[in-house]
Amino acid sequence: MEELTVRTYNGETHLWSQYWANSRDGILSSPQVGKFVHGQGEFYALDNSDGKFILVRYVWSKITPTSAHVEQAFSDDGGRSWEVNRISDMVRIGDAEDATSSGAGTVDAQPGQRDFEPLLGRSSFHLKVRKALCGATQWVDYTGLGNCTPLWHGRAQLDTINLEGPTKHIEGLTVRLFNPKTHEWRLYWANSRDGLVVVPQIGQFKAGHGEFYAQDVLDDKSVLVKFDWSAMMSKSPHFEQLYSNDGGKNWEANWISDQTRVN
Repeated sequence: MEELTVRTYNGETHLWSQYWANSRDGILSSPQVGKFVHGQGEFYALDNSDGKFILVRYVWSKITPTSAHVEQAFSDDGGRSWEVNRISDMVRIGDAEDATSSGAGTVDAQPGQRDFEPLLGRSSFHLKVRKALCGATQWVDYTGLGNCTPLWHGRAQLDTINLEGPTKHIEGLTVRLFNPKTHEWRLYWANSRDGLVVVPQIGQFKAGHGEFYAQDVLDDKSVLVKFDWSAMMSKSPHFEQLYSNDGGKNWEANWISDQTRVN
């Protein structure tokens, strides 16, 4: 089994959110949220075990430049008592830059597992953004660089972007996780402003065209969101984010990007 943790920081609340996933189902868990005080970090979440709601606690301690200790514990009585069920001690074996991925696609790749491989590597981005579902016609341009790294032998990716526009800066990441049972991808997005991972867009590619859907909230209203990927095998893969407030009858794009591989 292969695992990953995505940790994002909210600069306003000064809280960390920790999201965990494993390669069996490619689903990112609900976050454990918390912070460090005097060198010890405590992070909590509400989850379920065997159909029952429980509290989950992660405690990080004994942190040095080369090692750390973490314990996961469950509570089924509202936090009055805790049972530790996972203990891990970690020791650094190289520089952070040496922590390379586990490679791209493998010989026994599942159908659909390699659909996002054309995005791997460093790319230049041209992004157009406008406000969604409000009749806006003016687009704002952003340019910059991104980098896509393979994980889990191609069954996951970490994709980061760093873009500049006329009035603000966009820095974000996408975690893509492949479910080998359903042959579907889950796409999780987060930006540096709030450090929160949004609900995943779920879907797959058909004939080189990828469509991924989620239900979300925009301006306090329920909307559908679609991620649309095309031209994957070209020099400039094309991406559009679209919203619908009428159950998918009509879609309006508010985020369009083209990226070009940089050597």
